[in-house]
Amino acid sequence: MAIGLWFGLKLAPVLWFFGLWILLFMLFCSACFYGVRRSRFGAEFWMNAMVTTIILIGPAVADSANGKDVYQAFAIRFLLFLTVTLYAGAAVHVLEHLRKRWVKSDAQSGVLPC
Repeated sequence: MAIGLWFGLKLAPVLWFFGLWILLFMLFCSACFYGVRRSRFGAEFWMNAMVTTIILIGPAVADSANGKDVYQAFAIRFLLFLTVTLYAGAAVHVLEHLRKRWVKSDAQSGVLPC
């Protein structure tokens, strides 16, 4: 969604269009979030999509105002976002595996978990 919003801003990079594009994307997500528009994804997905869009597009606009290379900064930010997501997923997987081993060893020893 952030990439789509960014390409929408390329049509006319002015503050009014930025506000209108943000409003359009957030209305779309909100309609899916509240069930006005049917979607196969749940409300949590659409809330996360809204937050992720703001996280990714906000600094990109600030980079363009400062004269930095927007595409390089966006690519780095997006890769960092993906890296953190993969790390969090791996950490949850490892912790769930350790928890299952711990519960299984407690059940075999006769100790009941709290």
